[in-house]
Amino acid sequence: MYEREWACEMKRCDYVFDGKMVQLSIMKGVRKYLEKMYGDYMKLPKPEDIEKHVVLELKL
Repeated sequence: MYEREWACEMKRCDYVFDGKMVQLSIMKGVRKYLEKMYGDYMKLPKPEDIEKHVVLELKL
């Protein structure tokens, strides 16, 4: 669960992406959201705890 006030309000942030400055809209409480979802999200998980997303077949 999350609080509407920090999850639904947006803020503009400048980031360098691929060598270019871009402006992105992110939710105001992005740090609170990440903490709720992942705990200490700045710390790498153990290799055995990393989620794996496998594509078995891809048709184009």
